[in-house]
Amino acid sequence: MKSIYRVSTNLFLFLVVFSLLFQIPFSYAQVSPAIISDFVIKDPNGNDVTDQNLLAGGVYEISFSITIGANLNDRILLTTDLGEYGDRYWSLENNYGGVNTELWQPGSNTVSFSAKEGIGSFTLEGKIPDYYTEQLDEETGRILHTLSQLNILIISIDSTRDVIDQRVYTITDQTIIEYQNLKNSKELILNENSIHSKYSELALDVISESDALTEIGYYDDAISLINIIPDSDFPSPPDKANLFLAISALFAISSIILAILVYRNRMTSDFTKRQIEEESKKIDLLLIKVNRIDNALADELENIKKALDDL
Repeated sequence: MKSIYRVSTNLFLFLVVFSLLFQIPFSYAQVSPAIISDFVIKDPNGNDVTDQNLLAGGVYEISFSITIGANLNDRILLTTDLGEYGDRYWSLENNYGGVNTELWQPGSNTVSFSAKEGIGSFTLEGKIPDYYTEQLDEETGRILHTLSQLNILIISIDSTRDVIDQRVYTITDQTIIEYQNLKNSKELILNENSIHSKYSELALDVISESDALTEIGYYDDAISLINIIPDSDFPSPPDKANLFLAISALFAISSIILAILVYRNRMTSDFTKRQIEEESKKIDLLLIKVNRIDNALADELENIKKALDDL
């Protein structure tokens, strides 16, 4: 009898410890009180773009359902960071009893309704701000492009504002897309053609430098730089390839210098100094090669090196 009692006691203690470790009370095991399902985004042409990046300035229609669990005595908030398009954001597409269509305000980017058990089907329509991926660099007066995140849909509890489900998308723009398409095109050309190894290495270096420019937002400069890789009429080894190497190296180095000059005021002085010293050493090595090819180009590189050293 005592052994049975000990086993029962040990089993009870085990269950208590187990439930505490996993934070699951004996009488409570329920999923999120409201979850998004059947989520689909379509562009104005009716194309399904649910699994794609969305475009700044684009208008989208989002259809979705919300499954509301039992015993949730509160209200649900629907929120979007989309911009207004038309006279309403939200439309109820079924007879879900939690929404009083006479009282709710579908023209606001946030609406609420009673959390009644069941499934509510909705449509959301809105516009991504035109310049959402762009910002002005006040030091240069130029436009920087950056992939940005946008809250397309957030579900939260009204009383606590706790977020219980959401959909966040990456926003791109035409300039970023143009660069990515151009990069893919150049890489495809390099892969599908028999190109001299020196030229191929150079082209890959140019692509790498272009990517570096996009990381700090200079997509327009990256497009200009990567466009020096031709689509055809590749140089024949060795002389033309070497000349192209020297010319393209000048473009690449100039892009590095541009980035350093633009951002030097945002770095600590020690870090800037190290960066400039490293670029100066790179030019020293390149000068040895370029002097054998083109004296005029070597003089240009020497001037760039002097400008770096003066910094």
